[in-house]
Amino acid sequence: MAATTVGLVAHYLIGVVVAGGNIAWPLDWLTTVSRTASVDLEINGWQEISLPALFARVSFSPLTDAAPAGLQGLSVLGYGLAALAILLCIPAMRRMPLPRALALSVSLGLLIMPQAWVYNATLLLPAVAVLAVDARRPAGRGRTAGCSSRCTPLA
Repeated sequence: MAATTVGLVAHYLIGVVVAGGNIAWPLDWLTTVSRTASVDLEINGWQEISLPALFARVSFSPLTDAAPAGLQGLSVLGYGLAALAILLCIPAMRRMPLPRALALSVSLGLLIMPQAWVYNATLLLPAVAVLAVDARRPAGRGRTAGCSSRCTPLA
């Protein structure tokens, strides 16, 4: 937690320097993103692969279309489902060897990214490598299931 806090503070301070001393740079950034997000979703949405982005394309009323950037359509439902999948996988990732846990965490990150394009799918390559190695092992020797079985190690 401390490392995350230090990283966030460092990111903010570097941003202040880059923005010419503007201490409100995050608000300026959010304003810019808000103005372009709906147009970006309309034009490039077909390339998106995350759950929030896919659910953002589903709309039932003008209310969901007029939502702030990143919350269009049913994207909130997508964020919730992705967060649930991540939370269900955390206990098993804590028991996995580090390379497996890292590969799975990057894969899970794609589920919740607000803007994951098709080229971001390359982040799945470490997980594919883990699956390839597992496929060559005899059953029961360190093989783990994916999130489809709630990320529990196979016996």
